[in-house]
Amino acid sequence: MIAEQGTSFFGAISMVLPSGVSFIGQPLWGSIGYTFGALLGTALASPDRRHILLIGDGSFQLVAQELSTMLRENITPIIIVINNDGYTVERCIHGPTRQYNHINMWHYSKLASFFDVHLAREVVSFQVSSVAGLREALCVAQQNSKLALIEACMDKNDAPILLKKLGALFGAQI
Repeated sequence: MIAEQGTSFFGAISMVLPSGVSFIGQPLWGSIGYTFGALLGTALASPDRRHILLIGDGSFQLVAQELSTMLRENITPIIIVINNDGYTVERCIHGPTRQYNHINMWHYSKLASFFDVHLAREVVSFQVSSVAGLREALCVAQQNSKLALIEACMDKNDAPILLKKLGALFGAQI
């Protein structure tokens, strides 16, 4: 499992993972966009394992074109895009109304088909907005050996408690 810096990472670090599951994150770096390339690299290095990525919508917009490479290489991860309409980690630090924390909304669950014109790879794709919907999407994704892209829609101010606390501490120093 790979978790992008921000909401994804701070939500994932409290998860209890099964034995044999590796976890990759980079909280000290504090830079977004790293994990999509890390997903590509780990999937190429260990094609026999199922790779899972948790990535925010803002981070994903920096690196989405690598979906094309994953389709070309027939890599089949489960990608969960946390769609909270922008940079929620920055909202926690600088305040929820700063205009620069908003991003242009994409149809994330439709992107894989956009990048797969000639290869005709089958992709499992979902847009969910509830825990039940996420569970169902994950169940279907796990049962298929195809690239799965799950767009998990959340409120723009929904963030893990630890992230909110750290954001308040960082914000107080600015």
